[in-house]
Amino acid sequence: MKERATGFRILVKPHQVAGKTSSGIVTGTDDMIEAQQRANDVGVVLDIGPSAFEHDRFGGKPPITVGDTIRFKTYAGHCYRLKNELGQPVSEWFQVINDDDVLTIIEESVDD
Repeated sequence: MKERATGFRILVKPHQVAGKTSSGIVTGTDDMIEAQQRANDVGVVLDIGPSAFEHDRFGGKPPITVGDTIRFKTYAGHCYRLKNELGQPVSEWFQVINDDDVLTIIEESVDD
């Protein structure tokens, strides 16, 4: 399934919160991991809606492009995972934010 952003929204794949350490130790309950994921504020732009950044205050040209790593407002937009017919998650996390929720473009690795 492919999703596209509509209107002035931006589809982002936030950096995923690890639920386990490299040795397999679970780092928290599902609710704790979900809360940490929703508080994440860095991700990669997957799609930009057709009306994003059209306002005069943006200067007419979108400051970001698909593939850029951005920092956005904490708890901005809608954070979700795709689920199967049984309600079990089958994908990583995604987030849909508004164009004015973008705070910065990250030009270097977040791990640095």
